Amino acid sequence: MNETRPSVLAGAWYPADPKQLATSIDGHLAQGRPLAQVARHLPVAIIAPHAGHQWSGDAAAHVYRLLEGEAGRALERIILIGPSHRVSFRGASIPTVQAYETPLGTVPLDTNITTALLDQPGFQSVESAHRQEHCLEIQLPFLQQVLKHPYRIVPILISHMESSEWKRIADALAPYIDARTLILISSDFTHYGQRFGYLPFTDDPDRNLKRLDLGALVPMLALDPEGLARYKRETDVTVCGYQPIGILLELLRDPKVQNLWGGGRPEGRVLEYYRSADLLGDFEGSVSYASVAFFRPGDLLEGEIYPAALQGVEPWQTSSGKDQAAGSTMKLNAQEKRFLLYLARRTLQEVLAGKPTPDVKAYPQDVSPENMQTVCGVFVTLTKQKRLRGCIGSIEGKEALVDGVIHNAVNAALKDPRFPPVEINDLTDLEIEISVLTPLERVASPEEIKIGRHGVLLEKSGRRAVFLPQVAPEQGWDLETTLDHL
Repeated sequence: MNETRPSVLAGAWYPADPKQLATSIDGHLAQGRPLAQVARHLPVAIIAPHAGHQWSGDAAAHVYRLLEGEAGRALERIILIGPSHRVSFRGASIPTVQAYETPLGTVPLDTNITTALLDQPGFQSVESAHRQEHCLEIQLPFLQQVLKHPYRIVPILISHMESSEWKRIADALAPYIDARTLILISSDFTHYGQRFGYLPFTDDPDRNLKRLDLGALVPMLALDPEGLARYKRETDVTVCGYQPIGILLELLRDPKVQNLWGGGRPEGRVLEYYRSADLLGDFEGSVSYASVAFFRPGDLLEGEIYPAALQGVEPWQTSSGKDQAAGSTMKLNAQEKRFLLYLARRTLQEVLAGKPTPDVKAYPQDVSPENMQTVCGVFVTLTKQKRLRGCIGSIEGKEALVDGVIHNAVNAALKDPRFPPVEINDLTDLEIEISVLTPLERVASPEEIKIGRHGVLLEKSGRRAVFLPQVAPEQGWDLETTLDHL
């Protein structure tokens, strides 16, 4: 194993040339305010976005500007926590390398702490998770540019975890929090649009995205991990680092940690907020970026808690406590989604060549057999040159997910009565989409239906009609139009 993890982002997510990178970082930092204009002492924790620097760099700069100068020299350790985007595992993962490398040099790990944490429940080392992960490395050039003295990092990735487990991870980290330590959480906020599989609304995305993100920020500033978990359940908001943020909230409200600052609850401030849509002028697909800093009680200077973009905005209102995501809690990671798409295509290749359907006896790494064997509804949709070519599935779970994908791929290709059977020559430009459905849930009124998030089944006098969640957004329909067509 290499002792130093090389950069995998240089030249793509940020400049590969050291001078160009330093100049770029300085340009971003100029957008933020120095610590003297914000608070009396360094922040105890920050949340920074992790897109490419050209997208989220100006937002990240607002928290990193606070670390510049003499005050930042007090920091000796950065506990860096982010979500695993590529590899799925249970709990927290710490790499076993000795350092991380960027074009600006190497950053050593605090191996005394990483070694000790690996002996704690909930921690492991999943090396494959760290090799291509961007959310930790993307923060390092900022740290290197503002901290001009030796310091060490404790990089941690979080994957599958229940909110009830956040405190266990926080308790394991608490002994290593002191006045010389900064907690850095890497997280983007809402990923909105069809390509992210998240369309809780189609009307006024500019205003509603602000409301949705603000609804997530409110429990964060209140140090309310339970409130954050509840908001996630009710909205399924796509804040990719909500689990690391939940761990942070547990840490910041730990009385032992608060005693380091003389007691009392840390105070948070949102220093910057914007969306990629603000840069592109297009809300078809948008990612939100927020920079948040938490300070010791009484440290914050006078000023607004939220930046101008969020002032006067009303937070998103959830239901009256009802879990909108009731039913299946299965979450498919990227590798599992790729595997199912591969399986559907391979099934068609085999069947159209006159061979039997695949017999799946083993799964690739990072594909959960438990998820693949979960009984759930699943549809397979085939399109050719953006025109529907077949779509068949089951609304209610009748068989394991992996079996449902195989059977419905065949049914969509050969048994959809609306179209002639797919032939082997059609496979070249045939696109496959798989919809995995949570269990049906009766609604009391149409107002409970969220366009882009919910599919709809309408039943009357023995007749049924169904639209999958993506139908309405693809057609540009609002709720009333959707129900009319249904």
